[in-house]
Amino acid sequence: RNALAVIDPATKKVVWAYNGLWEKQHSASFLPNGNILLLDNRGHIENRTRFSRVLEINPTTLAIKWSYAGSKEHPFYTHSWGRVQRLPNGNTLITETITSRIFEIDSQGKTVWKYKKSGILNAIRYNAETLTFLKTPDKSTPKGQLP
Repeated sequence: RNALAVIDPATKKVVWAYNGLWEKQHSASFLPNGNILLLDNRGHIENRTRFSRVLEINPTTLAIKWSYAGSKEHPFYTHSWGRVQRLPNGNTLITETITSRIFEIDSQGKTVWKYKKSGILNAIRYNAETLTFLKTPDKSTPKGQLP
């Protein structure tokens, strides 16, 4: 239930698994440095209160290399859903479903961008080159039609 596993698609066997540092985790991804980034929905407990956190874990040593759990001024909690994405600039994009908030933090945990709108479940940031269908139409495209 709270396990994280890596499965070899060729053999369909679990080649790595761990359980214990997190609770209701998801949105796990491998980072270029080999670490795993994940959203731990309920694993951070402080003064008998549950909070969410983002963890970057070294899968070899199980050491937590980086974490974000919000602050007293801006607590971070989403008991379910949510998403986390490490951006190319090193910042981290977090979707906090409970408050319908998307925010970007730098490596020190400082919020550098935020957006709030009712009904947000999760978000992923794409660069403009990926979304080729959004290119500005040239003058030959009739008004109101996509290129």
